[in-house]
Amino acid sequence: MSFKDIEYQTKAINNLIEATDNLLVNRQPSPVIAFKAPTGSGKTVMTAKYIQKLCSIMEDNICFIWVSIGQGELHKQSKLKLENIFEGFPKVSLLGEEFFGFKKEIERNEVVVVNWESINNKDREGNYTNVLMRDGEKINFRQVLHNTREAGKKIFLIIDESHFGASTERANELRDEIKANITLEMSATPKLIPSQDDVLDYKAAYVRVRIEEVIKEEMIKKQIIINEGLTDIAERTIDRRLLESAYEKREELKSLLEVENSNVNPLVIVQLPNGEEGERKKDTVIEFLKEKENILKEYCK
Repeated sequence: MSFKDIEYQTKAINNLIEATDNLLVNRQPSPVIAFKAPTGSGKTVMTAKYIQKLCSIMEDNICFIWVSIGQGELHKQSKLKLENIFEGFPKVSLLGEEFFGFKKEIERNEVVVVNWESINNKDREGNYTNVLMRDGEKINFRQVLHNTREAGKKIFLIIDESHFGASTERANELRDEIKANITLEMSATPKLIPSQDDVLDYKAAYVRVRIEEVIKEEMIKKQIIINEGLTDIAERTIDRRLLESAYEKREELKSLLEVENSNVNPLVIVQLPNGEEGERKKDTVIEFLKEKENILKEYCK
């Protein structure tokens, strides 16, 4: 499958390569590249092309672990998409099909796609529950990782959609298990942006694709306006102001549509974070909606 050259994607790939080179040269322990790119910008394509370019230019033995976070078949979809982009190079393997007791180490330039959920679970005693990770008669993935490092290969850990659970205690245990030379966290909404000090000290790097660049290339349409008209607001009032702004914009759009004799009822999307913070913010949204009885009445029709 051929992909046309898009300016912001090429720029991002080159920035990722430069960041990788700087981090490897300075040899800080466990460096992280935070890669932020809007939904629809082609994060997977950019990251895949970054991997492909690294395989072509690096003299070192390198390999990659691509982690898909989420339940279901996401990891299989990731494997197929990577194979379509790579067109034969580098090789893509699926953990579970090719590693269960057979392979002793990851091959040079190989990309191993992993289902986060399948290697993340432990029992109450702290033992891994999945056969791929736990000790047994056959070689497990932890031993494969050890053998790969012992063979002198550099391991690159790619975390897809890193905002979903990549900073939990269990996730940090897995990071320690993998001991990657470089970790790349890709997300439209990363939870952790490296500090300026960490960037200057080569402990981390930050590569960002601006939404304006993506819109300019017509990869996404300028139909979704995020937080229009809002500047810096105190943390204690930001949620309420955002909801009020969204409500006012919805009413404005509805009025304009009614003038055109349209029955379209504008939709407002409220994106909440995960975990306890998300539950708190959900309560704020529900309280706001209760105050706007008309919204609830229309919703319940």
